[in-house]
Amino acid sequence: GGVTMASALEDERKAKRIAQELRSFLSRELQLELSTNATPTQTFAAFMGMMRSCNPLHARKAARNDLPVKCPLVQRFPEVLVGKLDWYTDVEVCVRDIIDKGGPVMDVHKMWKLMVWIWLGNGGHCHQPWRVLVNTPSCKRYRHGDIRQALEILRFVIYSVSVTGNLMKVIGSDGLDKKSRLAKARILYLVEWHKAVPDLVEAWGQGADEFAKALRQIPGLKGDLTSKEVLIMFVASSFKCMRLRGDTVLPFGQGAKNGAFAFLGVRQMYGKAATQYYHKALAKKIPQIEEYMADMFPNLPGRHRTVTLGDIEPVLCAAFVYAGLARKFRNRLGKRSLDDEDDVWQSVTSLGAPAGFYVYDRSGQREEVPGAVHVPKLPYRSFQLKRLPSWPLTKKHMLNRWSSKRRRHS
Repeated sequence: GGVTMASALEDERKAKRIAQELRSFLSRELQLELSTNATPTQTFAAFMGMMRSCNPLHARKAARNDLPVKCPLVQRFPEVLVGKLDWYTDVEVCVRDIIDKGGPVMDVHKMWKLMVWIWLGNGGHCHQPWRVLVNTPSCKRYRHGDIRQALEILRFVIYSVSVTGNLMKVIGSDGLDKKSRLAKARILYLVEWHKAVPDLVEAWGQGADEFAKALRQIPGLKGDLTSKEVLIMFVASSFKCMRLRGDTVLPFGQGAKNGAFAFLGVRQMYGKAATQYYHKALAKKIPQIEEYMADMFPNLPGRHRTVTLGDIEPVLCAAFVYAGLARKFRNRLGKRSLDDEDDVWQSVTSLGAPAGFYVYDRSGQREEVPGAVHVPKLPYRSFQLKRLPSWPLTKKHMLNRWSSKRRRHS
């Protein structure tokens, strides 16, 4: 979800207030039929169905025309306010380019590509690094015991960071672990991940629990949040045998746990038993969510009405972000009417963008930030390592030798 290392929400009054804000915005501004005593599950279904109905990148015309008001926040941030797991741009591209490519099989080549994708922060900023790397010898086919593959990717990223002047213009996503990709103690994580590929594939063959356990042995993939990033990709696969590797073991990050507490009344739970607990509590609510959604949004196509745990997890995080944006938007709009599209759009553009959000214009096109720096489209030979470096693989040495000569960074 879009929450950087959220702290646990235990305060019931605060949770109620946030849920109340969401409900009142959906019913007042967006004019959805939610009474003041709507249940949390109804409100959640309304939020999910509303996003699925008016997301400019995915929604069907009939569903969009059905809404009393098209949500301006969803128009502005359609990559985050999505409502369906396989509609997230990161998930779509990862499933297409890696998980489902070549059919429902897992091998070292696929697993290595997935490690590169995750390390770049879901393919890197706007997936630019991924597009440069995906068909190079560093990424395309895994070579046992040849850590030059990982070091070449590191070299490409170090060079790109020195050219763009900012790590987060190269590494994508918004988790705190991404900001420390080149930290002294962690700079060689990708080398560790490269070495772990055969073991991961073996664990994969043994089943979901074994695979989830193997992920947690690897530095940089130990936490709930990072193993969730890997596992949720399998949940989105179009192949059942791939989905099975994620479905039962998908951990819930703190943002989603907070969302489950605030928006669905599920108490906080930590530790080993948490995954089972959340799966059980939320699976019970799925039939109701689907029923309410079908009721409230009769023009959603049938397959846009189904709900999985993989859909719920990111929507719980998004609901928090959304409630905050809705509150700010209300303040900006003030006494002006939601009917005036110019006023509405002016208010929504004045919100700025939360970390890791891409903004879209009124016509549904991604807005280019003026003066945006792109990741350089380097030819493979410019970051290729013909042999392993003879010098020590420390941050200082790597930055010294691999940064662009024009812009030396400490």
